[in-house]
Amino acid sequence: MKQTFCLVLLLYTFALTAQTLAKPSQLNRDSGVHSDTGSGVDLTDGEQNTRETVRGIDHDGPTQDIEEIVVAIRLNEAKHRTEETAREIHSNEAIQNNTETVNGIRATDETRIHSNYTVQNSTDEALLEFSKRLLREFRANPYYSYPSGLSCTTCTIFIEVIREFWTGPGITRLLAKHFSISACISLRIQHPDVCIGIVREYENEFYYIFENARLSSHGICSALLDKRCGDENVLDKPWIVTLPDTQKPTVEEQSHIKPGSPVIKVLHLTDLHIDLHYKENTSTLCGEALCCRESNGPGDAGYWGSYGCDIPLRTLESALKHIKQHHSDISYIIMTGDIPPHDIWLETKSSRIEVMQRAFATIKEYFPQKKVFVAVGNHDTHPTNSFPPASVSAENSIQWLLDSYADMWSAWLPNTSLHTVRKGGYFTTLLSPGFRIVSINNNYCNKLNWWLLLNNTDPAGELQWLIQVLQSAEDNGEKVHIIAHIPTGNNLCYKHWSANYYKIINRYENTVTAQFCGHTHQDHFEIFYDLKDHTRPHSVMYVGPSLTTNPAYQPAYRIYEVEGDYEQSSRRVLNHKTYKLNLEKSNKDHKAYWELEYSAKEAYNMKGLQPADWDNLVTRMKNSDDLFQKFYKFKYRYPNLGSCDNDCKSREICALKSARSHDSTFCEETADQVIF
Repeated sequence: MKQTFCLVLLLYTFALTAQTLAKPSQLNRDSGVHSDTGSGVDLTDGEQNTRETVRGIDHDGPTQDIEEIVVAIRLNEAKHRTEETAREIHSNEAIQNNTETVNGIRATDETRIHSNYTVQNSTDEALLEFSKRLLREFRANPYYSYPSGLSCTTCTIFIEVIREFWTGPGITRLLAKHFSISACISLRIQHPDVCIGIVREYENEFYYIFENARLSSHGICSALLDKRCGDENVLDKPWIVTLPDTQKPTVEEQSHIKPGSPVIKVLHLTDLHIDLHYKENTSTLCGEALCCRESNGPGDAGYWGSYGCDIPLRTLESALKHIKQHHSDISYIIMTGDIPPHDIWLETKSSRIEVMQRAFATIKEYFPQKKVFVAVGNHDTHPTNSFPPASVSAENSIQWLLDSYADMWSAWLPNTSLHTVRKGGYFTTLLSPGFRIVSINNNYCNKLNWWLLLNNTDPAGELQWLIQVLQSAEDNGEKVHIIAHIPTGNNLCYKHWSANYYKIINRYENTVTAQFCGHTHQDHFEIFYDLKDHTRPHSVMYVGPSLTTNPAYQPAYRIYEVEGDYEQSSRRVLNHKTYKLNLEKSNKDHKAYWELEYSAKEAYNMKGLQPADWDNLVTRMKNSDDLFQKFYKFKYRYPNLGSCDNDCKSREICALKSARSHDSTFCEETADQVIF
């Protein structure tokens, strides 16, 4: 059974990676989560009994007839034949007995091969059902969490077996690669080309990590599944940043700005996902993870973009043109990550750099005198989500990427800010006297960054560096805005990284007066509460709307109104206005129609945008379904958006009060008090 165990878990890890680019065919807006219900494999009893076989292996890839058999997931061999089977698959005789198909994994003598395997009792049936449930979970939760149906015991067994698989005398790396590709195709997780590309892109990374991670199998599962493995998380074990002995200053009163005080405008762009190969009138339903390319054949792809696809460069140009016409007085620009497209099975180092360079050059063309401050997104690297520690060298190092960031951002940053960019993709810079920008690379909290399995205790020393920066800012009377990519309340952020960040913001609440991020492609926010008085909000993280249409959003950008330069300015956000592209009308007329979607103060009837004002809004949304549904509509920017029921509303409101991942402390009462 070893091969089955190993394949399922290897497939598990690849599928978790694939979920970050999967293009949903349907939208489950009732739950606020995107799902793809049209691509699963549901086996009948007859299929389970008749398709239990394994295919021969050659050295080039899967064949066109791969859908006849679900490789290995449907392979339920007896445990006592495992080693014998591995030796047979390895043998030259077994290789020679395959058909001459070049790119294939096929069975030529099913009777002979099948005789080496037996369908075994309820344990094997449970394995099969488990694998099917995993795949359904992948599709139901493409952005937010790991499969909810996976038990800690099962996960630990799978991890244990796959580690033995990789380090023992079993199936070779080449054969494991072929098994993974064929299973990905057979189970229709992705298009065959995507399956091949994903395995190719991540093969070296996964093998290096599992060969070098000094972790127990239970520890890995604890990190992936959190409390389902008990209170003790061996991998994501508690670690605490060291705060200075300096006493926390008295908390400043959250007062609103005095009339006549100067105000500046800040442009927020996030999750552009520009596809340089986007082509109008191509297929939006190509079966791959990203469509709307010439290779996908004819279809309905619009001029400015289409749902399920990323956007052409001209859509960014159109947005910048609109911004220049209507907001030429912006003071600076913040970009919170994810410039490249979702084609991670095709990406290369050069393709990632090219699209980022093109985007920055376009912004410079429209705003040559404005500074741009960038946070690193999980798609801004190669492979996607991959941010290894500095100790990883040679082929897996991303020093090439960090150096490229430094080169691309050098037009907007002083040389003194670039050394930390080259170290870990983060920086700080003084924008004006008394006002500092900090960009953190919180891909070091991302569970899909598999390198964190080696060590996730303050990777790159970033959080300790952040404390030093904020302490210096406090000493010098500076106010700070922080930009990042991933919202810290997102459950794909490791719990203890998120908790330490939360602790830092709590300590320096007088200094950090605004936070901005992206990643979800949605328009929402997260409120930070005092660690002692859970009813007192002290900070807000604004999650900006994406410019991309993928998977189903109208392109958008945001303008913040912020307290400007004057003595004792808090630099707090006073209001924000979100502008969106009317995609349907724009595609129909080949003319871009950008429009004001809403002003936060006006739409939500807020006096200001202080943390207490946002907390008050959440309370009002609990008691007014009309107000909540307005927020829900703004969050998703989708014309055919459905309603949000009671359970959906509870989850959405809880998320607004949860800026710490895997922690519902600040919303436990909320779930029981939703009023319609």
